[in-house]
Amino acid sequence: MAKLLLFVEVFLATVLSLSAADDHTEIVDVTPFENDKVKMLREMLLKFRNAEENNRRMRRSKGDGGFFGYIPFYFNNFKANQTIEQKTEDRVEGIGQSRVQLEAEQEKETDQKTEQETVTGGDTMADIAGGLCENLSQKWDSSLQSLVSVMEKTISRLKDQEDKFVKVMDKLSSTDAIINETFSKLIEIEMNRNVDRCKPGWHHFEDSCYFFSFNEFDWLGGRQECQKMDSDYAKVTSTTEWNFIASQISGNSWIGLTDADEEGTLKWITDGTVYSDKQDSWWHNGQPDNHLDHEDCVHYWLMYDKLLWNDAKCEAKLRYICEMEAQTLTV
Repeated sequence: MAKLLLFVEVFLATVLSLSAADDHTEIVDVTPFENDKVKMLREMLLKFRNAEENNRRMRRSKGDGGFFGYIPFYFNNFKANQTIEQKTEDRVEGIGQSRVQLEAEQEKETDQKTEQETVTGGDTMADIAGGLCENLSQKWDSSLQSLVSVMEKTISRLKDQEDKFVKVMDKLSSTDAIINETFSKLIEIEMNRNVDRCKPGWHHFEDSCYFFSFNEFDWLGGRQECQKMDSDYAKVTSTTEWNFIASQISGNSWIGLTDADEEGTLKWITDGTVYSDKQDSWWHNGQPDNHLDHEDCVHYWLMYDKLLWNDAKCEAKLRYICEMEAQTLTV
């Protein structure tokens, strides 16, 4: 047992001495677990020493070898123990110093990294801020360009729609003019409809209805025929009316103009008004002339392909023209 303890103590001392042989070795691989290893070795050594102490006590109590037989082993063992303890303490102290040095270096390195990271972080933040500003600027430019493009397209579409609208309005204006013209013609046609405003066989013009006979009567007989139809001889008061009547007849026809009451003073028989504003274009050349002092009644006279007025004997038998007021149209 004593030999085994001695062997263990010597082995442990050797291991510790070899581990601490090079004082110049850079303590890089030293970890916090080395303290636990040293502690474990010291505990093992203490256990062996306690075991040896117990063994010595047992030997003294039993008388194996006696006191003098144990002295050489004790001194040898004590010397070895002192050597192991000294090396162990030196190793522990070296480990402690190495650990303090390592912690100082690690703290210094950590401070340097922190400082570097701080500087780098500042640069990084500046770069990030610059990048964000650039990205925002690019996005703003892109959005602005898109907006401008959309506005340009919208303006172009609005111009196209404006052109189409102008064309449509032009067409509507043309259509409106056509509608108005058509409506006016319809009104005119409706106003000129003989069926609605004049009796059958009568012709409508403006506010009057006209009857153009085919039978021939003297001037008084012709008037009587008109009166039978609730009308009287035609009274011409305008060039348009004169032309209308001329367009409807094809031969000599009586009208209601006479100077039978007073020679040279023509009057309308229908209302007694004097015909004072003579229209030369309505008369044949040199008429009225009261030929042979016996021409007192006026008629349309077709002579030399000209249908114009002339005075003639009232006893002559001619066609006659009647006029009556047009009836009011009820729609």
